[in-house]
Amino acid sequence: PLALILIGSPRRGITVQVADRVRAGLEEAGVAGVTFSLAQHRIKPCIECDLCLRTGKDCFQTGSDGDDMDELDRLLDDADLLVLATPLFFAGPPSQLKAAFDRFQPRWSRRYLHGEPPRAKRPAYLLLTGTGDDPYGQEAAITIARSGLAVAGFRIPQASIYLMPGSEATAGAVPPVGADIA
Repeated sequence: PLALILIGSPRRGITVQVADRVRAGLEEAGVAGVTFSLAQHRIKPCIECDLCLRTGKDCFQTGSDGDDMDELDRLLDDADLLVLATPLFFAGPPSQLKAAFDRFQPRWSRRYLHGEPPRAKRPAYLLLTGTGDDPYGQEAAITIARSGLAVAGFRIPQASIYLMPGSEATAGAVPPVGADIA
C-alpha cells in the first residue's frame, strides 16, 4: 500500500517532525510513504469562477505557473491511505490547507453534478498538533478535514489529536512521542 502524508503546516515545525515519525513507523510496517508538504508547494486559492461546476473539468489554475494542485491530485488518486498532519489555527486548519480543500471543488462537481461514480472510501488519519490552549477546541478542524477528504475519496473514522501543552517552550523540538503514534 501507498500512504500519502499530507502536511498542512505552512512551515517546518513540530507538525512536520511528528509526521516524519509517523511516516517512518509506517515504512517500518511495510507501507510505502510519500510526503506532500504545503510549506514546499503552492496551491492557488479557489476564486469561485464556477468553471468546474459548469464543465466538471479541473480548475483552470491546475498546472498553471506556480500552482502544484496537479501534483497533489495525482498523489491523492494514487494513495491507498492518507495521513493528514496539521496544526490548529484558531480551531481550524491553516489557510494553505483550507485552500487545498477548496480546490477539491472539481472533484465534488464531477461526482454530484456530472455523474462520476463514487470511489470506494479509503482510510484517512487526522493528526492535529497544537498546544491545546484554544478554548474553542478542534472540532471545526475535524469537520473541515472530514468534509474535504470525503470529496477526495477518503474517510476519517477517528481523529488523532496530538496536542502538546507547553510545546511553545520546547524551542521547536517535538516533545517525547510514544512508539504507538504511527
